[in-house]
Amino acid sequence: MIELLLEPARRSGCQDIETLNGVLEAAAQRQRSPIDDILDSGVVDEEPYMRELAAAFRLDEGGTAVESVRVLEARHPRTKDPTTGVIVDGEFWYILNSNLSGFDIRRDTPDPTLWGNVVILRAAL
Repeated sequence: MIELLLEPARRSGCQDIETLNGVLEAAAQRQRSPIDDILDSGVVDEEPYMRELAAAFRLDEGGTAVESVRVLEARHPRTKDPTTGVIVDGEFWYILNSNLSGFDIRRDTPDPTLWGNVVILRAAL
């Protein structure tokens, strides 16, 4: 699984794969989802990394191992702060631009100058 998260970093230009690997190993030991740790580490450039990561993972019959990965979306020009999605009728609907970067936990209100339009896309599965 770690390699599946390292490869998008390589493709998006990460210069410190060794440090990123350490971040992933630490997250795995704590049994946490590593995505926040990856982004918080500052080792990858968030937007290019997330553009490379948008993919579908196929699990084995037991649901315990990833068998393959298929990219659902790559390098969309409006990608900014992608977040969650939902599967509906064989399609994955997801938030491509959530504007999360416009929020600052040190402020009571978000900074509207950092906002763009929320973008929701769908991809066939």
